[in-house]
Amino acid sequence: MPTYTYQQKMEFLAKLYCPARKASFQTGLSWRTLMAQAMLETGSGEKVLLGTNNIFNIKANRSWTGAKSQHLVPEFVIENGRKVKKMVNDWFRNYDSYEDSLIDRVQFILNDKNYKIMKNPEILGNFEKEVQAL
Repeated sequence: MPTYTYQQKMEFLAKLYCPARKASFQTGLSWRTLMAQAMLETGSGEKVLLGTNNIFNIKANRSWTGAKSQHLVPEFVIENGRKVKKMVNDWFRNYDSYEDSLIDRVQFILNDKNYKIMKNPEILGNFEKEVQAL
């Protein structure tokens, strides 16, 4: 299995920069928060599912009406009271671009009741406060 290089991580970061800035401008969430979360969620781009532009590897549940594709991924499940890593086939959202993926994630954060604190004007757009709130 080839090693995901530092250069590849930096290329992912560079590809993410402009879409993150644009999504930030459209939604108010800090572009640094978007980039940090994307880097964390994907292992700096290593774990983006091929052909999806799905930076956060968001699953395609019944409410998703857009394009989707099926992928074999590792997932932790509880069996007999123990956490077990298994490979599962599941459906994931496909996006036309990283920007679409970022905006979808921000919309989820801003519209989900569990993240309602993110709408606070003292938090929204402030990288340090957003990260603490998340």
